[in-house]
Amino acid sequence: MQKHTLNINLERLNKLCKGNKTKKLKYLKQFLEMIPLSIQKLKFAMEKGDRTTILKEFHFMSPQLLFFGIDDFTVLMERPGNDEDSSLEALKSQIEKGISKIEKALKEVEIIIEYKSNNSLDEG
Repeated sequence: MQKHTLNINLERLNKLCKGNKTKKLKYLKQFLEMIPLSIQKLKFAMEKGDRTTILKEFHFMSPQLLFFGIDDFTVLMERPGNDEDSSLEALKSQIEKGISKIEKALKEVEIIIEYKSNNSLDEG
């Protein structure tokens, strides 16, 4: 199974699953189910100016994003000025940049799932 695509890194997944094709597909599908829901919640919270929900969803997503090698978003959010006293507009701007990358990664995961569902998970 490939380890890197443009926006995700599957090395941790490969190590965790140790060749178990079913397990790999399960984790990929979980990622594809969980992250879009969090993105929706983030977008809604940004529209409402709800900093508490924004930070809650960010912290919920961070482990999943890191597991799949999407650390740009986490690093972006850990920059100075992203604490509870920082500007909500500045926070929104950074989150929007991160969401763009995550959405690209989600498309890659969809392609990988489709391919791997039709072929051996260890090919390509």
